[in-house]
Amino acid sequence: MRALVGSLIALAAVSAAPAVDISTCGQGVPAGENGVLQADLDCSGQPAGGEALWVGRNGTLDLAGHTLTGPPLQPNGYFGIAVRCRLTDDLCEPPGSVCVGRGRCTVTSNSGLGHVESGGIVSERNLVLSHVSVAGGFVAADYGTLTATDVSISGGGLVARSVKVQDVSVNGAPEFGVHGLKRVSGRNLMATNSGGAGVAAPRVSLDGLVATGNGAADYDGGGVYADSCSLRNSTVTANVINEDETLYPVDLFTSRRPRLEATTCDHSGILGDASVPTGTWGVCTLD
Repeated sequence: MRALVGSLIALAAVSAAPAVDISTCGQGVPAGENGVLQADLDCSGQPAGGEALWVGRNGTLDLAGHTLTGPPLQPNGYFGIAVRCRLTDDLCEPPGSVCVGRGRCTVTSNSGLGHVESGGIVSERNLVLSHVSVAGGFVAADYGTLTATDVSISGGGLVARSVKVQDVSVNGAPEFGVHGLKRVSGRNLMATNSGGAGVAAPRVSLDGLVATGNGAADYDGGGVYADSCSLRNSTVTANVINEDETLYPVDLFTSRRPRLEATTCDHSGILGDASVPTGTWGVCTLD
């Protein structure tokens, strides 16, 4: 009993630990702690290619309904980084190797929608993003899973090894709207006006996808660009691929026959070795 009481006291002490007040560019949230943005923060004066804020392993940044403005574009045109997740160990072995951190990083807003402008949110491993809008930036978790809930992105896209979405919209991405290196799954995704495909991954499984106006800048275009695709309650129309400045109407561009339930599409295309469809799957209205 004495040991149990001691454990409960220790747990209460941990739960009562104060959050870190975030109010200055270059500040960060230490590993395992919570940081709360105290007011709108403009870090556009930071060096191009730098980072506005950082979050340590298993840490959480709460935007608290405020707006964070990231550093300017780099000279090569790449986005600056509004929030960088620092998940790697201080020492990487062997020296010179690529370090991929452990754990996850969380960026959220617990009171109203938080806003990130002119910069991306980047993690090399897992990233949890919720109740946040991102304008003029991208969100990436290259070697991990990106879990996005109640998120809107404009002028950038989402990319991760695996992407899980719930109530997410992506508009105007220069390349792919949502790119999973392995898989994209979830519910209620809207992907519009991307330069490449609205959704691209080897495996796509979505309920409630709306994908329109994608693909005008890239031959890896269409509404969905995938090996296998399973859609329910979805609308995928008015998408194209661009091959040598010629636009081909393709909504579902897949290597395997799409599995569709209560889904509307205009054109499907068989994805083979060629950059244009080798035929149709006969599953869309105008095939």
